[in-house]
Amino acid sequence: MIELEYINNQEIQAFIQEHKGLPLPELVLKLHNKKHLPSEFIVNQVNALQKIKGKLPDWQAMHGLVFPSKVSFEQCSSSETGSYKSMIIDKFDSAVDLTGGFGVDTYYFALRCSRMLYVERNPALCEIVRYNSRLLNVAHIEVFNKDCEAWLREYFEMKLDLVYIDPARRGENNQKLYKMEDCEPDVLKLLPFIFSISSRLLIKFSPMIDLSLLLDTLKFIKEVHVVSVKNECKEVLVYLENGYTEPAKIVAVDMKNGLVNSFAFNLISNSKGHMVYADPMNYLYEPNASLMKTQAFGALSEHFKIAKLGPNSHLYTSHELIASFPGRIFRIVGVSEYSEKLLKSNFSIEKANVTVRNFGETVEQVKKKLKIKDGGSVYIYATSTVLKKRLLVVCEPVL
Repeated sequence: MIELEYINNQEIQAFIQEHKGLPLPELVLKLHNKKHLPSEFIVNQVNALQKIKGKLPDWQAMHGLVFPSKVSFEQCSSSETGSYKSMIIDKFDSAVDLTGGFGVDTYYFALRCSRMLYVERNPALCEIVRYNSRLLNVAHIEVFNKDCEAWLREYFEMKLDLVYIDPARRGENNQKLYKMEDCEPDVLKLLPFIFSISSRLLIKFSPMIDLSLLLDTLKFIKEVHVVSVKNECKEVLVYLENGYTEPAKIVAVDMKNGLVNSFAFNLISNSKGHMVYADPMNYLYEPNASLMKTQAFGALSEHFKIAKLGPNSHLYTSHELIASFPGRIFRIVGVSEYSEKLLKSNFSIEKANVTVRNFGETVEQVKKKLKIKDGGSVYIYATSTVLKKRLLVVCEPVL
């Protein structure tokens, strides 16, 4: 449990402020000689203060917040992902977060509804959320210190607009879990109780989860959102509506510097997308991480009317620039056969940023054979065409 007297203890707070910029290993050494200070509490606060600007900038200006253990803080959503998931459902006035944790997702849902319930079995986290919710102006959050399955069995007659759940994805010894059946709680087991409370359910999964298996296992999926931040896949969100039978909409999202780039399609349109293949033209396109996860290759080709270099390269090309493409865009400087002599005689390249796509060799192997160093402003994509011809596409980013 959090000792609330720590919050108002001037010595503890002064120590935190004085050492909040200190690397954690050095902080632990400093605390070793101060046995009267709560070292675990102080380390957790300093760890969070060092990371809050990047992870929770919306909360940065709010002084006096209490933070949980390092693991709990690292596992919580960021401001970007928390805000995004609260906007998936058009309108709701009441909701419950069945796996509340540090309460970041609860906070963003609470901003959009008049009744917000938070369920968490860890009493320390419950105490933190009770305390922080007042500082964050979401004091209407109702805190339940219960296991979510026990809470559902007790409150199954309650009626709410939305249920949200984020199954734990870490097993023994902090092992990461990626299969739905390995996570806790078991969502499939809880579905009858959840749908007795609400017809709408939002589930957060690991970015490593198998989308095909997920779509085959869960019923009533209305939408799947694959969310990336700065081209790094962070989470998969599955929105269910009880009784929904239409094809699921898949949304690939990438967020960067406050901007949201999204591309939506359904499974039928993706499978029927007309694929065209061609050799490199003037521009090269690499889909962002969310699109790669969703495998929206047919839908991309159809929507942007662009050609693919090869069936398994997942790189596209066009004569004209398509500035709205959701991913990295490059202007092709030239193409070379896979030969150090030809590459350097044609382009005079000593170093480059190398990427391999369906090439049969690693980046390190390619750099070693080409005798080039890493870095610089030139990009080389080592890939194969539809005729399985291996090429080096030399290009530069389009800003």
